[in-house]
Amino acid sequence: MMKILNNILKVRKNRLGQKARQKKWEELYGNRAKHLVKQKQSKKNTPKQRTKSSEPTPEEIIRKLKEKKKKEAVKEHPSWVAKKQQASLSAKIDVFAGTKTTFSDDDD
Repeated sequence: MMKILNNILKVRKNRLGQKARQKKWEELYGNRAKHLVKQKQSKKNTPKQRTKSSEPTPEEIIRKLKEKKKKEAVKEHPSWVAKKQQASLSAKIDVFAGTKTTFSDDDD
């Protein structure tokens, strides 16, 4: 009988949310909480943002050049290029300049 009552009375508790867990860890560990340590490390490792007036870095220049090359390389699909070549070749074919020969069945 006691086992049945214990099973009924046990209520499953949902896991705490991320912010609630972080708050709990801050209370337990203070400044040594992992999420705070990671935030401090990421702030140290991030480079300072440049203002718009400053010149672009070499990495930015290289990245922009690579993007331009990709755009130029992927301008047209090969089938489109072939179709254009075919159309230009058919336009180059000269119009018939000879004389038309007609045959008649008349016995004159």
